[in-house]
Formats: sequence, C-alpha cells, structure tokens
Amino acid sequence: MQNIEKLPDKEKLQITETALREITRLAKKYHEEEKGFGAIIEMKEDNRSDLLKEIYLHPEHLPQEPSLLFYTITRQQLRDLEEEARKVNECKDPNYHIEWRRWWRDIQKPEKDKTTPLKDPHINVTIKLFGGSKRDIHLLLAA
Repeated sequence: MQNIEKLPDKEKLQITETALREITRLAKKYHEEEKGFGAIIEMKEDNRSDLLKEIYLHPEHLPQEPSLLFYTITRQQLRDLEEEARKVNECKDPNYHIEWRRWWRDIQKPEKDKTTPLKDPHINVTIKLFGGSKRDIHLLLAA
C-alpha cells in the first residue's frame, strides 16, 4: 500500500471514497446475512405457526387415493398461511419452504383440479418443514 500522505488531495479523496464504499458494501452484506440467520434460528427453534405444523404433520388422506393429502382451512387461515409462507421463503433455508402452485399470486384462490378425484375447488401447495420431505397438500376452504 502506498503512503497516502504523499498523494495529491484528489487521489486521497478517491482512495478514501473507494474504501468507504467497500466498507458500506461489507456492512450491508453482513446485515443481510445476520437478518437471514436470525430468521433461520427462529424457524429452527420451532416458531412456525401451529396451523402450518398441523397441515404439514397431520393432513387427511383421501380413502380412494391414500397418496392424496388434503386439509380444510378457513379463508382467514389461508390469509395467515400466505403471510407465513412469505416469511418462511424469505429465509431461503433449504429445510423450510412453502410453494404455491400459483406462485405468482399474492392471494391464493381455490380452483378445480381435473387431475384429482377432489370435487371441491382447492388450492395446491407444497410444504417442506423441519428438513423433512416435501408434501403436496390440497387446501380445501371450509364453507
């Protein structure tokens, strides 16, 4: 590194500005990583909502097709789940992920799925929690 005291003022300012920009970039990167790490710690401490855990751990099975999983929720529970999905996915932890089939929608709407024996409109979601396997679950809205 050169002796900055012998440089002209313009070069001193440029070196200082470059160093400050690098410090700012590193501080921002550190802040973002700490924020994400804090969110991961929250998930690992099992702070997921009881509803999300219940849907993932105890979905119902369709008698004629046991591999088809479904769970009945209210509209308010769906809105809460949408918000929680956003928070979980922001953490980018590979052990926790919620993916809506209609991922581009902020607000999910029930639709008929002709590929399943479910007669009622529903919302398709894939949930992965606690490092377990992904589960495709059909959310039915309670009347």
